[in-house]
Amino acid sequence: MKPIGFVGILCAGMMAGCAMQPTQVKAPEAGPVVTVTDVSVTELAEMTRVTLTADGPLAYTAFKLEEPLQLIVDLPDTNLGAFAGPREVGLDPIGAIVAEQAGEGGRIARLSLVLSRSAEYQIHRDDERTLLIDFAKEPPAPVEPPVAQEVEPPAPPAPPAEPQRPAATAPSHPRVTAVRIVPKPTFVDVQIEADGPLAQPRVFVVGGNRLVVDLPDARSAVKSATVKAEANTLVRQARIGQHRDPMKVRVVIDLKKAVKHTVDERGKRLTVRLARAQAAPPAPAAATPPPVSQPAATAPAAESVATPAVPAPPVPVAPVPVASGGKTLGVEGYTGQKISLDFQDAEVSNILRLIADVSGLNMVVGEEVKGKVTLKLFNVPWDQALDIVLKSKGLGQVREGNIIRIDANANIAKQQDEAAKAKEAQVKAEDLKTLIIPINYAKAADLATTLKKNLSSRGDLTVNEATNSLIAKDVPQNIADIQQMIKLLDLPTPQVLIETRIVQANTNFARDLGVQWGGTTSMTTTNQHNINLNAGPSTGDAFNVQVPNFAVNLPASGGAGSIGNLGFTLGRLVGTPFNLDLRLTAGEATGETKIISSPRVVTLDNKEAAIQQGDSIPFETVSDKGTQTQFVDATLNLTVTPHITPNGSVIMKIKATKNAIGDFRSRLGAPSISKREATTEVMVQDGETTVIGGIFESTKSESETGVPWLSKIPGLSWLFKRQSVSDQTRELLIFITPSIVKRT
Repeated sequence: MKPIGFVGILCAGMMAGCAMQPTQVKAPEAGPVVTVTDVSVTELAEMTRVTLTADGPLAYTAFKLEEPLQLIVDLPDTNLGAFAGPREVGLDPIGAIVAEQAGEGGRIARLSLVLSRSAEYQIHRDDERTLLIDFAKEPPAPVEPPVAQEVEPPAPPAPPAEPQRPAATAPSHPRVTAVRIVPKPTFVDVQIEADGPLAQPRVFVVGGNRLVVDLPDARSAVKSATVKAEANTLVRQARIGQHRDPMKVRVVIDLKKAVKHTVDERGKRLTVRLARAQAAPPAPAAATPPPVSQPAATAPAAESVATPAVPAPPVPVAPVPVASGGKTLGVEGYTGQKISLDFQDAEVSNILRLIADVSGLNMVVGEEVKGKVTLKLFNVPWDQALDIVLKSKGLGQVREGNIIRIDANANIAKQQDEAAKAKEAQVKAEDLKTLIIPINYAKAADLATTLKKNLSSRGDLTVNEATNSLIAKDVPQNIADIQQMIKLLDLPTPQVLIETRIVQANTNFARDLGVQWGGTTSMTTTNQHNINLNAGPSTGDAFNVQVPNFAVNLPASGGAGSIGNLGFTLGRLVGTPFNLDLRLTAGEATGETKIISSPRVVTLDNKEAAIQQGDSIPFETVSDKGTQTQFVDATLNLTVTPHITPNGSVIMKIKATKNAIGDFRSRLGAPSISKREATTEVMVQDGETTVIGGIFESTKSESETGVPWLSKIPGLSWLFKRQSVSDQTRELLIFITPSIVKRT
């Protein structure tokens, strides 16, 4: 296939610091240089090829930027010749090529290939004067084979119907119908709505305080060219403009300060979310915009913006240390923008210059930084790439603000040793200063142990316990450092109020049923003899009161408490001299007990506190040494050691005790001790309540006593048995609530 030439010229320059004019190409300084004679782009079956031809041997260095997506090829000691300025391409994946002279004296020919997508590429040589850059094409989407369908016989002709209107189709050029600025508590949304899908929108930052949104092949139907924002938001205003060649709508968002942004495409709506960025020194734009065309004469004045060819991202900001965070051991933390590098026998100094352009930092290179490197890296942070290059050549770096100084490791170590010796000599020659520093909250003796490590060899630190003060003597700089450390360490210790509720609930139920009965009878036979049947003769008690001697004597056991009795006596039964004594006994008891104990104690952070209430029970023991008395505590006790965490939680070591006198008695009458204790360690949020322990006891018993066989007779069994039922439940819960005491 024949090479396809470039069409159009981009109107905006790609170098930071340029205004609205295209980048001017400077000829390199005098010296042996190679001139580029031709740059062409050819579309092949499986790739798109860029061919660079020169009148002499070509050396190259290439690296790929992910944001914005572009491949940058540097040709040292090369002149671009007639090929200058940015030019459009429009062949997948190459959108444009920007050419410029870079480096000291303009001795580097730099070609920036702006890509529409991330594509695999390969750089190789046809000969020493020809460089080929091949980009793999995107594979076509698979096409499903047509599905065979049964053909129905033709239907009979229908009567002519009214002609139908053709279905409405989506417009080929979607129209932007509205631009809204929607402020939220922590971010601001800029919503762009259209009557159709917005194809391949591009969003990039210019100058740090302007965000540009380009919508290709779109028309503007917004009545107002400017949308104002509220006074307290991150956005000043949004400006909408129409461009004709090529057709697009440009929305310029004026910001009050540098912000982070994300883009969300959902159907006919495009949302740009703006959030506050970390503080960082201003840097050139981090993206390359598409080709810029002048707006139509009748369109609103949306701004045409010039952007640099090799963007420099903001200086990476070190992460803010937090109490709960930390660095993973054994892993380097790289935060730089990701780039791809392809070096072939390139000078280390040139590679460092490229990394400096990407990082946006100033770089000072020592005289011993020499040699060549062949290296190919894909999608790695620039600071990691810098480390790899330096380690491969035995070099080191020292960062001072936004300046990186690179030199041989031996030179850096020597300079650091000399700086340390100079500092030590300055300390020895400097006059000493004496200062008395009162300590407010901490103990001066405790602080002295920590602060003595920050003194110089001539310094001294003395503790005055009477006034809780420190007497520091050292050079002025160390004295100032000690004062600053005391401000950070001599802080009031926070206090914690611990409230505990010990809830003890008891329920009991008991029921007893019993029976007592007996009788006597006499019968006369035909021989006039009397027969006496006696269930048992009555006996007299101490007061000569007759107490029946029952035949069935199964009274209630009395486990339910006081027993109620019901008794009656029958003298004659149906004309027969028959005496019956019957007594029914029954009892039922129900009870509920609830005990709430609420000890409270206030203590300092990391200090143990205890509170106790109750009795000490004496126990006497007899031995060869005589009678000895020991005391056992039956008390309510709370012992706790709190620790306040940086996120506002409270970690507590707790021992809660609720001991009381038990129901059991020894042979000598000494009571037992019923113990209820909980020992644990928990973490609770400030002011929240948690249950640290619970004990639940349930005792159920049923007993039955009766006369064998007779107690099983249906209907008459209650005349020959007694029954007892009891149910006891005991429950213990311990609640705890820590509260950090706030200072007023």
